[in-house]
Amino acid sequence: MRNDSTLMERDTQVTASVTTPHATAGASETTTHLPTTVRSTVTGGANVSALDLKQADRQRAITRQAMLRKSFCTLATSSAANRPHVAGVIYVMVDGALYINTLDTSVKVRNIRQNPRIAVSIPARKLPFFPPFCVQFQGTAEVCSPHDPAIVTLLDDGSLKRISSHGELDQPGSCFIRVIPARNVTTFGLGVPLRQILSDPLAMGRSVELFPERS
Repeated sequence: MRNDSTLMERDTQVTASVTTPHATAGASETTTHLPTTVRSTVTGGANVSALDLKQADRQRAITRQAMLRKSFCTLATSSAANRPHVAGVIYVMVDGALYINTLDTSVKVRNIRQNPRIAVSIPARKLPFFPPFCVQFQGTAEVCSPHDPAIVTLLDDGSLKRISSHGELDQPGSCFIRVIPARNVTTFGLGVPLRQILSDPLAMGRSVELFPERS
């Protein structure tokens, strides 16, 4: 399995290779504004040009990089009786999945066991006078034991160090949540040129096909 640092290096290379002179609001996110054909939905397809696809790849790289670099998100779950719950959690992203350490007695674990559908919001950047830029998505989650072979592998290779190096595994009932984002994620502000943010702040949203292999 690849860890965060490997993925981040790859994403950084992708972003650097397609940067342009137009300044944007995100650090290391130098990019041009997406054309109308991909302004709302950043996906590939037979009816878009090579330039559109290149810019869509850039937006995917910016989004993935933000998810890799950050470590805090809000996780929303719901019980079988549709009673919602949201909690702020620390996460680490490995191979396109988010991992969270928690206790098996927590509300979020109880909800996920009843209903695996979740939603996540990751605050990515804050500019003065503007709401935080963010990545948000729906997906599914599962509860994993620390003795799960896949979890053991990630613990052994250090991929989960961020969420397991402060005594988390010593707590009775410690467990992990694996979150699988859906194919498309939504971003707010990421990759949007600063001049557009100032002139048209209502047009800062993007829908990004981040995981095209998923249904």
